[in-house]
Amino acid sequence: MLNHGRTRLTAIVLGVGLFTRAATGAPSHLVLDDCEGEIRWSCNHAEVTRSDDASQGKYAIGVEVDRPLDVELHFDGFEHGEVDLSEFDLIAFDYKLSGPGEYLDFVIRQYPLNAGRRGNFYPIDQADPRDVWATKILPLEGPENLSLHLEEFDPQAREMYFRITVDPGLEPLRLLVDNVRVMKNPMGIRPITFGRYFRRTDGSVLYQYRIPVRNRSDEPISVLLRPDTSGIESFNVRMGLERLMVAPGETEYASVSIIIPAGVVKNTAAYVAEELVVNVALEDTPGVQLPTRLIASVPPEEFRHPSLLGTETQLKDVLKRVESFPALERTWKQVVRKADEAIKNQPAIPDYNGGGVTTCYVDGTKLTPMQRDGVPFREYVCSKCGRVYHGKRFDSGFSGAGGWYGTHQQLVQDVLYTALVYRVTGEPRYGLRAAEIMNGYTEKYLTYDMLFPNDKYIPLAEASPSSRRICGWHFMENRWLQYMAIAFDLLADTDVMSEEEREAFRERALRPAAQKTTENEVGLNNIQLPNSLAQICAGFALDDPVLVYYGTRESRGVIANIRQNLLDDGTWAESPNYINLVAHELPPFLYLMKRAGIEAYTPRIMRLYSEPPKMANPAGRQPNFGDGSGVPLKGWAAHALLPWLDTGDPELGKVVARYGRQPVRGLTELMVLMAMDRPLPEQEKSTALGCVDFPDSGYLFLRNEAEDLWFAMTYGRHVGHGHYDRLGFELYGAGGPAGRRRRRRAVRQIP
Repeated sequence: MLNHGRTRLTAIVLGVGLFTRAATGAPSHLVLDDCEGEIRWSCNHAEVTRSDDASQGKYAIGVEVDRPLDVELHFDGFEHGEVDLSEFDLIAFDYKLSGPGEYLDFVIRQYPLNAGRRGNFYPIDQADPRDVWATKILPLEGPENLSLHLEEFDPQAREMYFRITVDPGLEPLRLLVDNVRVMKNPMGIRPITFGRYFRRTDGSVLYQYRIPVRNRSDEPISVLLRPDTSGIESFNVRMGLERLMVAPGETEYASVSIIIPAGVVKNTAAYVAEELVVNVALEDTPGVQLPTRLIASVPPEEFRHPSLLGTETQLKDVLKRVESFPALERTWKQVVRKADEAIKNQPAIPDYNGGGVTTCYVDGTKLTPMQRDGVPFREYVCSKCGRVYHGKRFDSGFSGAGGWYGTHQQLVQDVLYTALVYRVTGEPRYGLRAAEIMNGYTEKYLTYDMLFPNDKYIPLAEASPSSRRICGWHFMENRWLQYMAIAFDLLADTDVMSEEEREAFRERALRPAAQKTTENEVGLNNIQLPNSLAQICAGFALDDPVLVYYGTRESRGVIANIRQNLLDDGTWAESPNYINLVAHELPPFLYLMKRAGIEAYTPRIMRLYSEPPKMANPAGRQPNFGDGSGVPLKGWAAHALLPWLDTGDPELGKVVARYGRQPVRGLTELMVLMAMDRPLPEQEKSTALGCVDFPDSGYLFLRNEAEDLWFAMTYGRHVGHGHYDRLGFELYGAGGPAGRRRRRRAVRQIP
């Protein structure tokens, strides 16, 4: 999660530059800071300068940092007459990053939203280019009634600010910022345009895209489309019209094709992709240019169903496997029990996805229904602050309906377990129940409102910007998509759903949910991993190689995540508590990547399962470093079980034998049901492992077995996205903890 205790560098912008005004209404492009106004900086830990190296030929604001900190730009006192910032959709700025620093994160806070409401919005996205000017465009539209920390929320503030989190790593990092502006999105351009692929008789693959351009203004617009082919190396691009005339309220489409030549398809691994960026600009309005990404990925030779949990042969042999390996009996009985309960209970799919709201989002005051003529919907007002609300969630709150969240989670479990039991036993009642639920979501899914991550019905500490329809809390939404995709994969080649029903579910539920996962991704590894798994599952279920690419090879995919965060000493780039979390999350990825022909079980990844258990104190617990809680290792065998079954690695076999017998859970449990092909190794008693040093993460463990003493300390540079705890230590002796000291400050590398 995000750490809100970092040093803050604040720039207060007192002047506002010129802006370009549209023919009617607010301007379409408003420059907040072109470095011509008076700017005052304040910082205790870094010198703030102005640089002649500027993106606009004037000068830029610069700061050099040697420790993780937050750069916050505040824009105060917005009074532009008829200009209302709540009418803008995007914020854009130019930046230049110099040095080998770890990353930048961008966060927007306290933005004036529709009807005067404000909130905190987290469209976090990392910056990668070095030593060149780049432009970052982040969305502002959508997060209505959103607030992460109510105590920091000022409903009267006429300000906006965004924060850039800088982590320089081991060497100083210099950041320049210039040309900050907010923009409208008059063309409705989305950040990604998805296409469909077709295999051609000559062995090549054709991707076809239609870029929708909608005129959201009251005047005709002329739109220019400029392709940037820098991301295309071996694929071919064909583009139709590069200028579109769009009437008010109408939508026109620009057609683009990407062809993967037959030789490239034959000689390139599946799920390798190239990217075409098309910049869409208003011809008569300088400064309004929005990019959309078109991605073409090499598909596998053939998509097969079923493929996610197991092959058709594996599914047919489940009952034989349960009989051969008693360890699977509990899992299978639980699957059947849940499937039987699903048939018995049959909860209805809710007509809405957010019921029960009866209080003000900002101050918690009970809302009062309003009586107003000429309004096509009911409204509710807060007697304390005067805010007015309307929508299904408020209507259902005052009508007594509720229970949407738990119902959706129960239904997605029902559809998975009934589909699995049907596939194993062939009993129609289970398959028909799963199909009934899917058909219900075909009708309902796109009618649901978008939910946002800090809705009152989900934890306020959640920082994911990935708004969804089932649940704004990304963990639960991603689980819904994972389970639905697997269930669909199980039924895709059966007759319990007609071809028309399957196509409708794909296009009206599964594909919209999957494509939403590619927008506004948060990037933090512990948040991003479930999102990537949902993309892989949906990609297999939809026969969509681009989604599999997103989940595996894209810059937010699991391969990049592992490369960036898995250290050579076998630890994860965060506290031991996160090492435990990631070791639990990764097995389904590795299982599915192997099935897709992508190298998964590398020696480096195997160390993640064999090395961290060596941190344990004599009581079998990891140290309480960072935000950890001294995680017990009695469940570590559950993490290593599926990788051991998939690889037969003898070191992982020792881990399985040594650490506990806690049940495997979640998708891993079902995958073990498919993969078990040998008996579990005999359990061993945990033994002392001597002194161990983890040089990449900076953890040192000293043991004296004779005296039952154990000493652990952290050293070296800070790793991770927060949870500072360097030069802390723990001492264990006489059967229990003997002392602890935690130092919450990042330090430079100790020689």
